[in-house]
Amino acid sequence: MSEIEIKRRIQSRKLYWQNYAARIIAGLWAGFWIFFALSHIVGIGITAADLMIVAGFTFVFLASALIPWRWEMSGGILLLVEGMIIGIFYPIMVRDNFSIQTIIFIELTLALPPVLAGFLFVIHKKIQMRHIPQNSPG
Repeated sequence: MSEIEIKRRIQSRKLYWQNYAARIIAGLWAGFWIFFALSHIVGIGITAADLMIVAGFTFVFLASALIPWRWEMSGGILLLVEGMIIGIFYPIMVRDNFSIQTIIFIELTLALPPVLAGFLFVIHKKIQMRHIPQNSPG
């Protein structure tokens, strides 16, 4: 193995930490909120409306976490947009109903993880596009 190939392999390994970190963050975020939604319907009983709401939440969170695995840039942008929408509109919607501590907790657990994961996906893709030529084999 030549010195150039060794440097290329080392460089490519350095590129992947953002991708793995983003996947872990997005997966934990989606898993936490899916668990929360499922435990909510178990705790209060299951009605058709509750089941549809949980199915909708589950679909949105799973899709948001899985799309970046296939389409990294698009999925990263999707996560960024979702996180920013939640971060901006959630406090406006609930400011009269919840305490500031509750709003901050929800912002940190519902809005911040997709923004962070989306940022990491986008950064990883940009670095990858800059360092790996489009015509390279493999």
